[in-house]
Amino acid sequence: KNMSSSTTKTIAVHEEVLLSKMEFDETLDGFLYDCPCGDEFFISVQDLEKGLDIAECPSCSLKIRVLFNHQQFLKQHNSKNNQPKQAQIGVLLRM
Repeated sequence: KNMSSSTTKTIAVHEEVLLSKMEFDETLDGFLYDCPCGDEFFISVQDLEKGLDIAECPSCSLKIRVLFNHQQFLKQHNSKNNQPKQAQIGVLLRM
């Protein structure tokens, strides 16, 4: 079995969610998505920049896989410094 990366591991996820379906939280600098337990899954912008795609719920064991284009995210996120905050959020949510 040839794996592209020795750090790749299979993680059981509750759901696969498009980043555009998640809610951006400016205070937390990350994205939230409702968890069945009543809390919210969270993934930080920093994790997304690193190419990580697993959001975890702090209250239960469930995880979701965030579906997004890493290169497009980096390009849009790096250009955000030249845009007002509202425009940044709109750009990320339209992916």
